[in-house]
Amino acid sequence: MIVYADTSFLFSLYVPDANSSAAAAIMKRIKPALVATDFAEFEFINALNWRIFRKELQASEEQAVLLAFSKDLHAGVIRVVPISGSGDRALSGCANSLTPHGGTGRSLPCSCTPILPIFAAKPRS
Repeated sequence: MIVYADTSFLFSLYVPDANSSAAAAIMKRIKPALVATDFAEFEFINALNWRIFRKELQASEEQAVLLAFSKDLHAGVIRVVPISGSGDRALSGCANSLTPHGGTGRSLPCSCTPILPIFAAKPRS
């Protein structure tokens, strides 16, 4: 069975919250790798940035989370798959280009928001 992780599940895996122990228990039962879309990866990074912006997470904690996530990707624990649409990689690049203080002088939320309606409106083939 292929199991897709949504953003809240990914978040609970890497940032302690009320659902973290349940997420960890589920991960022990999943074989093969957990699958997440590249859009979920974008949302995950954006959620981390929002936590920093709201002062609920320190930048050093975010870096530790991103390192752990990266290690799990390289180890094959989690596999990120693309979803169809022209904005896929642009979303990831946008999330990575921001800092909790707006990155390039922009304020959060991300200036990528115009991509989202186009991305969501693309008909399935």
